[in-house]
Order: sequence, then structure tokens, then C-alpha cells
Amino acid sequence: MNAHDYYRLRYPYEELVALLTSNGDELHHFEFAIEGTDTYKRFVSVNSAKELKAAVTRHPDVTTFHFGPAYTGKPESRRSSDVYAHASVPHRRVLSFDVDLTDYDWLEFKDKDVPIAQCDAAYPVSAIALQLLKKLLAEAFAYTKILMVYSGRRGVHVHVFDEEAMALSDAGRSAVAGYLNNKLSFNKNVRSDDEVRLLMFMHNLKPTVYELFETVLLKRMGLFESLSARVNFVNRLEVEQYPKLANGALLSLAEDATEMDTGEDAWELIRQKVYSCGAAWMAQRLDAVVLAYVWPRLDYQVTAHLNHLTKVPFAAHAKSRRVAVAIDPEEYHAFDPASAPLLDNFDDAAMEVAVKRFRLKPVPARRTPTPEDLGAVCDLEDLARGKRMVPVPTPPLPKRPLPHKNRGSPRKRSPLAP
Repeated sequence: MNAHDYYRLRYPYEELVALLTSNGDELHHFEFAIEGTDTYKRFVSVNSAKELKAAVTRHPDVTTFHFGPAYTGKPESRRSSDVYAHASVPHRRVLSFDVDLTDYDWLEFKDKDVPIAQCDAAYPVSAIALQLLKKLLAEAFAYTKILMVYSGRRGVHVHVFDEEAMALSDAGRSAVAGYLNNKLSFNKNVRSDDEVRLLMFMHNLKPTVYELFETVLLKRMGLFESLSARVNFVNRLEVEQYPKLANGALLSLAEDATEMDTGEDAWELIRQKVYSCGAAWMAQRLDAVVLAYVWPRLDYQVTAHLNHLTKVPFAAHAKSRRVAVAIDPEEYHAFDPASAPLLDNFDDAAMEVAVKRFRLKPVPARRTPTPEDLGAVCDLEDLARGKRMVPVPTPPLPKRPLPHKNRGSPRKRSPLAP
């Protein structure tokens, strides 16, 4: 099946229209853009799902289509010189987030043309982003009308349909994007900065962040089964800058980690040596390194601008030829990217199941943390004034024997290795 036939015979237009108009917006106010091998047509306005289908399939070379903001009138092109009071302007848009695996430097996806098998093996990183975004959107902003979508290849999209989210200005969208995004600022972006660590504590996410690192990245993905990945992680701590710390015990940390039998043993060694080095700030630095691996990395521009275009859910990906299906917001860790319908061997039953997920499944609203929840982490009034957080004492790890060094046993190959 080619893309044109997919959009003519299989695309769920009625479900898309129902979502876009779920807050009472009129469909003809939304901008659509049609993209093909030799086509790019913006400012398309339609009155019904039937008209949208006709507009998309009018172009035999169509590969995908996009949705944009709702305008005050009919969508139209605007030049910088437009000052007429009657001009139609963007004023509402779904709040969208784009997570692309190529933005995670530690995955070492050198370019955009990553083999689909490697993208599938790294999907758990996208699932982590979905889990954290879902919690933060509900807890920090009380957003509950959330649609999660597989991108079709290298990541996921999250679309928020709450009325308050759709009404956000550019400034509001920029603030949300800046609040949630992973900020990397230390020496060539090796660690997350203090703002991300503060956010983790504000939302009581440290146990979750470490659990995701250990159970998903280490155990499920086998991150530390690669010796170079262990060295890369330790290098982000930059222990060589402090040769006198713990009488130099940390200087051999990278070498010691590579001598452990398993990746989990290597992690336990790193953790114990950092926590027992006598410097609380080094334990906080470990937080910052773990956050660099776990915290969502967003395409800021997709979220921050009211007039941005976003590929529609259930689009057919031009390279992978997979359908960008909706993901159950309760089952994102169990989702298998390879289960998405494929244009070359289309599975109608899989498409039917996926379309049933193409609806809003409200996330329970969560209360904002109180000062009692935060304890010694920060003062909310200080936070509002932009003051830095109060350092949090790190409890000592329980005493356990250090893991044994590698005695020559075979090492499992990481599924991320090319």
C-alpha cells in the first residue's frame, strides 16, 4: 500500500476531527498542511472530516499531513507588515511535546538515519519520557486530557488538549517547555543542571528517577553491559578534577567499573564509592548525571510556539512506513513499536486496536506538593523569587559488600550496540 492509498482508505479522519474540536473549537479555524514528494500546501481549511480527507487525497504524491493552530478566522498567511485589525491570527493550539531519541547524546545516534532496529531497542527511553511527562503535566499544571503517540520511528509525541493548555500564549508555552525540558549545562552538557535537580525534588521524583535508571536503562536495556558506557557515565562525574577526594579513591572509578562482572555490579560499585567518598556534593553530582540519562529531552521549538505545525497522529512515516499510532497512557512501557501497522504489509486488526486508543483518556489530576511534602528541599516563596534550593543531605547507603570484579565470565551484549 502506498501512502496515498493509506490516507484514502485507512486514515481515521473522524477521530482526528473529534479530538481537535473536543473543546468546542470549529474545525474550519484549524490550519492543516499537506506534504508530499513535490507538494507542500499550508493554510488548508476544511469544514468536516470528509473535506479533510478530500484535501489530503487530492495530492497523489502525499506522504503526510500536519495540524497547526486555530485561527481567529480562516487560516491565512501573514506577513510581518500585516497590521490590519481584521487579519486572522493564530490564537489557540494543542500543547505538543516532541521527544526524539537522537537528542539523547548517550544513545550515540550519530545522525537522523538510525536503523529501525536500534530505534526499537531504545524505545524504553521514550517510555521513560512519557511516564515523567504524564506525572509532571498532571501535577505541575493540572493537565489531564493527554494523548500519547508513537512517532513512527525515533520517538514519541505528547499532545495536551486541556482548555487552559490550548489557550496558552507563546510566553506561556515557552515557560512550560522551559520548566519541563532537560537542561544540560556542565562541561559539554555532561550533566543536568541544578534546576532539573530541584524539579526532581519538588515533585518527589528522586526514587522514580533512580528506579527508572536501574530497572529500565540498566536491567531492561543493558546500558552498562557495554564497558564504554560505564566509562562514559563515570567521566560525566569528572572525578579527575578532585584528586585528593577520599584520598584519591575515585580516580580509578572508571577502571574499577569496567572490571565488574555485570552492569548492575558496576552501578553498585559506582554508587557505593560516590556515596562513601565523604563529599555530599558528589552524591548530588551523581543525581545530575543520572538525570542526564533519564529526564525528558524535548524539542523546545515544537512546544514553545503557537504557530508551530505538528504531524498528525496516525500519520504514515515516510522512511519506516509505520503508522504513528496512539499509545495507551497506562501501558506506555509495554508498547512495542514493531506492533504499529506497516504500509508494506498492512494489518487491519492491529490498526483497529490502535484506533480505539485514538481518544483522550483523562489522567487523574494530582495536587501540587506542599511545603510539608518538600521538607528541607526548598521554600516555595524562595522558589518563586528564583532562589537556589537548599542542599539536601544524602542518606548513607546501607552497608553491603562491594561487588566482585570480573573473573572472566562472558558478558551479555547490550541491545543498543549496533
